[in-house]
Amino acid sequence: MGTFERIRQISPYAFGVFAVLLIAFFTIGDPTVTDGLLSGNSPQNAEIGSVNGDPLLFAEFDERVSLAIENQKSQMQDPNQEINYAMIRNQVWEQMVGELIMKQEAEKAGIRVTPEMIVDEMLNNPPDEFKRSFRDSAGNFMRQMYLDVVTNPDRLSDYINPDISPEEKQDIINNFRSDLLAMEDYLKQNMIRDNLMAVIGTSGLIMSPEYAKKSYLKENSSADVWYISFPAKDFKVDDSEITENEIEEYYKKNREFYKQKPARKLKYISMPLEPSKEDSAAAMRAMNEINKAIQQNKDVAARDSIFDVKMAEYGGESHEYDMIQNVDPNVYGYMSLIDEGDVVGPIRKPDGNYFYRLDGKREGENHSIKASHILIKENNNKDSAMAEAKRIYNLVKSSDKDFADLAREYSVGPSAPQGGDLGYFASGQMVPEFEKAAMAADVNEVVGPVQTQFGLHIIKVFDKRSEEIAYSEIKIAPKLSNISRNKIYMEAQSILQQVNEGMSIDTIAKRLNLRVNETGYFEKDRAILGSRYLTDLAFNAEVGEVLKPEEYDRFGLVIAQVIEKRDAGLKALEDMKPQIIAKLKTKKQLDLAEKAAKAKYEEVKSLGGLKPASEIMQDGKTKFQPNMTPDFNVPGIGNDVVFSSLVFQVDENKLSPPLKGEKGVYIVEVENKSVPTDAEIAENLKSFKTELYKNNKANIFNNWYVQVKENAKIEDNRYKYFKEY
Repeated sequence: MGTFERIRQISPYAFGVFAVLLIAFFTIGDPTVTDGLLSGNSPQNAEIGSVNGDPLLFAEFDERVSLAIENQKSQMQDPNQEINYAMIRNQVWEQMVGELIMKQEAEKAGIRVTPEMIVDEMLNNPPDEFKRSFRDSAGNFMRQMYLDVVTNPDRLSDYINPDISPEEKQDIINNFRSDLLAMEDYLKQNMIRDNLMAVIGTSGLIMSPEYAKKSYLKENSSADVWYISFPAKDFKVDDSEITENEIEEYYKKNREFYKQKPARKLKYISMPLEPSKEDSAAAMRAMNEINKAIQQNKDVAARDSIFDVKMAEYGGESHEYDMIQNVDPNVYGYMSLIDEGDVVGPIRKPDGNYFYRLDGKREGENHSIKASHILIKENNNKDSAMAEAKRIYNLVKSSDKDFADLAREYSVGPSAPQGGDLGYFASGQMVPEFEKAAMAADVNEVVGPVQTQFGLHIIKVFDKRSEEIAYSEIKIAPKLSNISRNKIYMEAQSILQQVNEGMSIDTIAKRLNLRVNETGYFEKDRAILGSRYLTDLAFNAEVGEVLKPEEYDRFGLVIAQVIEKRDAGLKALEDMKPQIIAKLKTKKQLDLAEKAAKAKYEEVKSLGGLKPASEIMQDGKTKFQPNMTPDFNVPGIGNDVVFSSLVFQVDENKLSPPLKGEKGVYIVEVENKSVPTDAEIAENLKSFKTELYKNNKANIFNNWYVQVKENAKIEDNRYKYFKEY
């Protein structure tokens, strides 16, 4: 029986998976799920998408998403941290699509990865991430132990701490079995990818000899060049100078570059989900009610009890003991004025009105120090650094200069611009030597030089604190009530119904004093209004269809109507006009630049060339660039590939007529040129091509994958199951 077969037979994760998927799906706490599975589809058979006709099953997708969510939860330090479900779903989707594309391409190339090959890789070349768990205290890989437990996971119990409970042991073994199965998939995908890389690299389809030759020339050519540049942007051409005939003619000649993918356009009304006037009035009543109850009871104990009641009623928040320097200074200002158990408020803030209660004060539990320092680096001369540190220390002690000024002058630490200020820090936040010296010093005392791994420090202590406070707060702010939310939804449903009955969305919006917005044309891979869900809904609707009202971040409740549809083909002339006008303007600017360059060329020619002309004219426009390479950036223009190419084609020590590039026109005189000969290219190109492929293998493969994915027929049905992805 094979290794993985044995693992699957004894792994609790290999059975009953489908039985729990639906439960997991509805219990992971995700508020962005649609009712796609409630329409009679079985999660085991439902397709969340397909690639070239091969299905991607919802069950596998959801299982992976659930595992990713649980993994993220286990790593979160803050249990209240929000989980980005959309990001996780997108990562899993891209992974599954990629795996299926690789599988399909591997089959086309005749690549097979057998279970025996995977086992061999696992046993003889395990991933470093997996080997880390099998290292001894010296960092050596314990191969025999690894082989024991990989071939028989139950053997893991022999190596587990005997003091832990049988249940914990079994959990460890079960998790390890699950990890082994995950590693099987990981190794399989890696082996498919490596084999595809090899096939692509040897197919001769990715890197042409011409590309290799150009790359070789680019890396092995240089020249000493005199030149004058005439940037196209320096010559003014107005839009009005571009005629309609010129635009149409340019469009016809370049139609092949104006291909477009299917696109849609929407009109939409967005209705902000904001508190109503009634909600604001309710918040004001709540604030007045709390304030009245507190003001009517002068006894601290009574106010304390009232605050507890209101905390429960309005969802207040309690803050555990913390050093006062970590507390909002404005909050601490109020806390310092009241006794323990007393209440203060309402305090108006931009986001609402607050009531605060001081729950406790204490001293001595923790200590923090406010200090500044001057850092002197030791580099390779410790004696010299120590002498300098002592000099600065004496200067601090004897000078009337402010410590912050001296820190700005002498310190090399990152805090120097702030006068060496390190703020408040508690025990364990600084390196031990620094902390020990600072903790032992009195307020306003200067100590040093103190040596640490960072250098030598002169330290001044400005404050010491051990006071901590605990407090609670109630925030009262207008909140969108269910009544207000329902009113907004009812109005949206009314708009939907009226449009469906034939009324114009513009007419309805005008009557309701709402604004109608219009998107530009968007393709399927763009998240319109920040939502892929909305994009997919639009592409699955007909022109004129109104999409059901949905909430979208930053836009509120949106009622959208598909108003235009474009199929794959050529982009319309109207859409390309701005781009074409910009191209034609540049062309006219280059013509003007060429005219100016020709006049300058005659002048330079009469003076004997660029070098003597630069000495005579002294206008600063003639430049000399030694060892210029093909990737040279022309000052004021940038990289102009035409310029770089032409430079290496002109004869040495001969003034060239004006050369027209993509971004400017140039007068060039090459003083010296070093370009590989045809014989050198023939001799070195093969080895250079091999090295070039080796260095760019990942980029070549990624470019290939992008192209394959672009050509693949990918159906994405996530919108049927989720609103965020």
